[in-house]
Amino acid sequence: MLVLGWIFGVAFSGCGYRFGEAPSNWSAAGRSLWIPVFTNDSMELGAETLFVSAARRAFAGRRAFTMADADDAEFVLRGRIRSLDLRPLARREAETGSRVALWVLSAEVDVKLLDRAGLTVWERSLRDRIEVLGSGLTTAQADNRQTATAQLAERIMRRAYAELTEGR
Repeated sequence: MLVLGWIFGVAFSGCGYRFGEAPSNWSAAGRSLWIPVFTNDSMELGAETLFVSAARRAFAGRRAFTMADADDAEFVLRGRIRSLDLRPLARREAETGSRVALWVLSAEVDVKLLDRAGLTVWERSLRDRIEVLGSGLTTAQADNRQTATAQLAERIMRRAYAELTEGR
């Protein structure tokens, strides 16, 4: 019997199946949640408001949780933006002679669900990245970066919701 268990363990180790991980039951209707503004350790001003807005949309939009005030919530979702970095990926000269650049915006965000007593129920450190088109015009580049940061925040917060509620 021990050999059979070892064979199954080896056979399923490369397929992505994980023993002992059942989907989470946090998506039960009626759970109230408060999401305060995230802590921002990055140098990106305003990133905390983009991430908290994305978190509120991700968690409220799927109706697994009811958004509540701090005093009424059963749970609190706290976030910390550890890093938000923009790095060049490629540069080239366009036919018009203007400079066009491709950048990669990467983020690392810690997300934690606490119960009313302040005990950690669930936590994850999530990383993701997105490509950003830059240009020689600083206004256009700033707009692209802001849009990319908002899109990256949406992706990370949807992933946080999925990992919490579906156990992924």
